[in-house]
Amino acid sequence: MIKNYVRRLLPSELHYSQSPQIGLIICSDSRVSPGVYIGKPVEPGEVFISRNIGNQATYDGKNPTPEVSCMIHELDSIRRIIIGGHSDCDAVEAATLPEREFEELHYSIRQGLSLMRKRLYDVAQIEGLRKAEEENVHNQVEFIVGYLKEYDSRKVDVMGMYYDFSTGEVSVININGNRNIKSL
Repeated sequence: MIKNYVRRLLPSELHYSQSPQIGLIICSDSRVSPGVYIGKPVEPGEVFISRNIGNQATYDGKNPTPEVSCMIHELDSIRRIIIGGHSDCDAVEAATLPEREFEELHYSIRQGLSLMRKRLYDVAQIEGLRKAEEENVHNQVEFIVGYLKEYDSRKVDVMGMYYDFSTGEVSVININGNRNIKSL
């Protein structure tokens, strides 16, 4: 029954392969809709989406997550990768908790947030959670840009975007590692 429902929704050209032009790395937070970052509802086959806590492209700073690896190494159609961060991010907040509270998180969550914690703890303490959320997006963009330079010769644009829940605004904050968007 579910199989028939899915077949009706999926265009026949997508039954056996996919060739999305956009790769999207966003938080698994249920408040975040993928369409926010491309400006419209996402159609089947249009976007390859990776969702995880904290919109991470890497957990160790050396290797991409499996989904990002697939975007880069298996989907030759990808021409843009978007890292989408957002306000009130529970993952960034958890990664920047005081040590005692961080240690109370489940082991697998601590493991998933350990690199974020190393990179964002001081930022959050000095400049606040929003700055840490934006810095997380910058870190992920810079990882992807560096990884692409080393392992892939295609021209893939990498964009960092930030979605503010309170205003509904989505801003581009990084393009191909350039944080100074006004100069582009």
